[in-house]
Amino acid sequence: MKKILIFKIGMIGDVLMTTPFVRQLRKNFPNARIDYLVGSAASQVLVGNKNLNEVITFDENIFFRRKIAKLIGLITKIRKIKYDIIFVMDKHRAFNLTAFLSGIKTRVGFDRMGKEGIFLTHKIWYESIRHEIFYYLDLIEILHIKADYYDWKMDLSLTKEDNAFAEKLWKDKKLAKRKVIGIAPGGGKNPGERTETRNWELANFIELIIQLVKRNFFIILLGGPSDYQKEKEILLNVRSKNIMSLVGKTSIKESAAVIKKCRYFICNDSGPMHIAAAVNKHIISVFGPTNPERKAPLWKESTAIWKDQDIYKDSYELYGKINKKRFMEKIKPEDVLAKIK
Repeated sequence: MKKILIFKIGMIGDVLMTTPFVRQLRKNFPNARIDYLVGSAASQVLVGNKNLNEVITFDENIFFRRKIAKLIGLITKIRKIKYDIIFVMDKHRAFNLTAFLSGIKTRVGFDRMGKEGIFLTHKIWYESIRHEIFYYLDLIEILHIKADYYDWKMDLSLTKEDNAFAEKLWKDKKLAKRKVIGIAPGGGKNPGERTETRNWELANFIELIIQLVKRNFFIILLGGPSDYQKEKEILLNVRSKNIMSLVGKTSIKESAAVIKKCRYFICNDSGPMHIAAAVNKHIISVFGPTNPERKAPLWKESTAIWKDQDIYKDSYELYGKINKKRFMEKIKPEDVLAKIK
C-alpha cells in the first residue's frame, strides 16, 4: 500500500483517540503516503503530527446539513488521488458510503451492530463496551498486522510558541511554587444536541472551586467562546486572587501547554478531557450518559467519577439517542475533592 487515507469527521476528542492507530500505522508502513481527511473543527489537533503526510480538511456541515454539491466536490477530490486503502473511523453508514463513492478499492471500518458495514470490504463489529482507542487499533489487525494495545498514548504536537505561552504565564503569575489546577466547566456537547447532556451542573463546579481556593489551590479556567456564560457565573461567585480565566483566550494547543503544567485537570467527559489526557496524566473527569470504559483517560493516575450505572443505556453511545433522565446528579463536589491530594 503506497497511498493510505484515514477519514473521520470529528470531534476533537475522537480524533485524538485515533492518533495511537495513526502512529502504529506509520510504524508498519514507514514509506507510505498517509493522509488524514478530517472536519475542519477538529483538524487543529492533527497539525504537526509527524506520522501524517497531509491533513486534508473539509467543512463538516457537508454531512450535518447535507450539502450534496460540496460533498460531490469532496468525493471528486479524493478520487483524483487514487488511494489504495481508506480507514473509516466513524460508524455511520453515510461515511462508509462516502468511502465507497470515493472509488477506493479497500475500505476498512466499523460495522455498528452488524447493520452499517455494507459499503466496507473489511469491517470490525462495533457494539461491546470497550475503549475507543482499542477499537481503532483493531482496524490494524484486519490487515493481519499485530496491534500493540499497550501503545495507546495519544499524540498532540505542541510548538515552541505553545510551550512558551505557558511558561510566560507561570512566570508572570508566579505559579512555579503554587498548586495549580486547571478546570474546564464546559464541553460535553455533540453536534445536534440541544442540551449539554454530558455537563456537570455549574453550581457543582462553583462549589468545588470555592473549596479549592480555600485550600490555597490556584485555579485556571479553560474553555472556548461557548463557555463565556459559565466563566461569568463562576467569577461572580468566586471572588479571589487565586483564580484566573483563559476561557476564549487561547488556542487549543496553548490550552494544552497550560494543562501540561497543571497539577490536576478537572473536566466533563469532553474534548478538553482528551486534550488534557494527551499531555497530562492527572485528569479527574465526571461522567454521565457515557460509560467511562469507552472514553475515559487510560492513565492509571487519572480518575473518572461515574454514578449513573443504574440509568445508563448504551443507545446514547451507539446512536446518539438522548436519554431524557438527568445525569450526574449523584456526583457531588466532595467526590472530586476526595481525589485531590
